[in-house]
Amino acid sequence: MLVDPELSADPAATPRDLINATRKTVIFSDDLDVIQGGPGALYAMYPSWLRESLRELGFIQFYDAIMSDRYHEHVFKSFCAPDSTCKFLFAGSGFATGLSGASDIEVVIQYGMCQWVEDLLHRFGRGVQQEHLHGLSLLMYDPAALDLSKPLPKELVVSDTMKDYARSAVCRREFIARHLDDHSREGGHTSTHGMRLAITDVIS
Repeated sequence: MLVDPELSADPAATPRDLINATRKTVIFSDDLDVIQGGPGALYAMYPSWLRESLRELGFIQFYDAIMSDRYHEHVFKSFCAPDSTCKFLFAGSGFATGLSGASDIEVVIQYGMCQWVEDLLHRFGRGVQQEHLHGLSLLMYDPAALDLSKPLPKELVVSDTMKDYARSAVCRREFIARHLDDHSREGGHTSTHGMRLAITDVIS
């Protein structure tokens, strides 16, 4: 759950209370509209009396290729700081490469299908880079993307393996190990650190 309904509805709650109670989260998408529009949609889920203060603190930010290098550097440092007030970051593929600087990400969400499973694993691998942490990796997609008889324009480039991952009935870790041809004892168990892999088809 991205927003704690009890805490956000508490009139005594302060912006700092919400920040301290929120796990650091990255929301990846290959849709620029989602990246740029996501912060506004997420802010709308919080009480109006808290939104302005949360915005001033940079609680939710986005990172995409069209912004300036100066903006990229500011967002990167803000999100990666251990005591950061930025808890949600909407980002595209370019941000996944440099995220090794943030070791305390606990939730990674992929909003929409990736083209390749390897892209998904790379993004999921940005989370839980500290041994004591436990987190969640979540794939959210439009169920119509799996209907081969009615392909969506944005899903035409999605590989069959990516779609197989989404509808797989076996453990996702086992699916990944098979796909990577990893037959080691650890292959289907520990390669994703302390992350729990999950999937849902709730995008409308």
